[in-house]
Amino acid sequence: MIDFTKLQANPIPPGIAELQKSNANLVSKNEKLKRLLKIGAGILALYVVYKIYKKQKENEADKKNKLTRD
Repeated sequence: MIDFTKLQANPIPPGIAELQKSNANLVSKNEKLKRLLKIGAGILALYVVYKIYKKQKENEADKKNKLTRD
């Protein structure tokens, strides 16, 4: 079994501390980008559904107009 009372506590080297800070910043930025990507994908999906709906309504209106002309 390891005797924890005899272990020395070494300070974290400055290079590692800086890497940890950079990693924390990048994780935060990644979360923000993921959130924006999800919002953008949702808006794009809504736009596509709207365009399909609009096209379908136009086709129905054209069919009604065509039937009334005949």
